[in-house]
Amino acid sequence: MSERFDNTLIFNINNSRSLAWTLLVVHAGAAGIVLSIPLAAWLQLLALASLAASFHRVFTLHARRTAARAVHSVELESDGDWTLRLKNMQDWGPCRVRARFVHPWLVVVQLRCPRSRLPLSLVIAADAVERDTFRRLRARLTVQSWEG
Repeated sequence: MSERFDNTLIFNINNSRSLAWTLLVVHAGAAGIVLSIPLAAWLQLLALASLAASFHRVFTLHARRTAARAVHSVELESDGDWTLRLKNMQDWGPCRVRARFVHPWLVVVQLRCPRSRLPLSLVIAADAVERDTFRRLRARLTVQSWEG
């Protein structure tokens, strides 16, 4: 049974410059590795195209939040239910946490929502929300026990 919190945590998720730069550096490093491996030119182009598609997807979904399925606001109820508002103004909920990773600079939450067969991953960098909100979110994710 999860511990109950007294209040609902509601917050908006903004663009994250630190996450954008991190994604750029990681994907550029991967591209450098691909180019340094002696492969046929068409294999290198295929790998680079895959890296470019991967960068575009995670950049628009998690850093810039311009993708249609990008989460813009979150409502975390005291009982552990999450309600998500996407960019296209759809509300998804109640979602339940399947897995989580909590770090002082980053929170990654994998949610199971009834509107989707696949789990939804939510990446929140520290600079994407207000400082106090990020602290409260980390504390809640650390203290509460979640049903898997």
